[in-house]
Amino acid sequence: MKHIIIVDCQEDFCNPEGALYVKGAEVAVENIKKYLESLKDEKDTVNVIFTVDWHPLTHCSFKENGGQWPVHCVKYTKGSNIVEPLIKAAYSIQKYPEIIKKGSDENKEEYGAFAHFINEFLSNGEVEFKVNGDNFDYISFYREDDEFIICGVAGDYCVYETYKNLKCIGMNITPYYDGIAFIGEKFDFEKQFELESEE
Repeated sequence: MKHIIIVDCQEDFCNPEGALYVKGAEVAVENIKKYLESLKDEKDTVNVIFTVDWHPLTHCSFKENGGQWPVHCVKYTKGSNIVEPLIKAAYSIQKYPEIIKKGSDENKEEYGAFAHFINEFLSNGEVEFKVNGDNFDYISFYREDDEFIICGVAGDYCVYETYKNLKCIGMNITPYYDGIAFIGEKFDFEKQFELESEE
């Protein structure tokens, strides 16, 4: 199974008028859209997973609350919406793409979408992820040999941290760099992960 993880492609990050616009996000979104469209013939073996920032107004990451970022992706607001072209492209592959919400605890900064997942390798070779999120329970089962493709915004924060979450438990994950927009300089995830692992 191939899992396409699309990280935080939300209006506040991808729209030039968004609260925390990431330069180059529109190009990344267009490339992700084309990539999803290219997978239509493989849809029976493809799973689309969106991650979203889902913040309360009182979130600790906001400058007005002592954090480093402007108010962004407040749950149920326009800025928190996944950009429409990707929703449409995802629906052409599967009827109900998965959505993982993060950053809903006002006292916790949460860049990686899988950071708070309780995981354990089961005897049958599968990994079990469980999360108690914002008014929902999420349980999925992924085989250890499944392929994960990751893309989205911002490459140097939430995309890379989500990559690390899965890499740390040995999952097979590959960045789709044409579908990643960075706030700072672009970098190689694998090399950065190796450097951090050596520290």
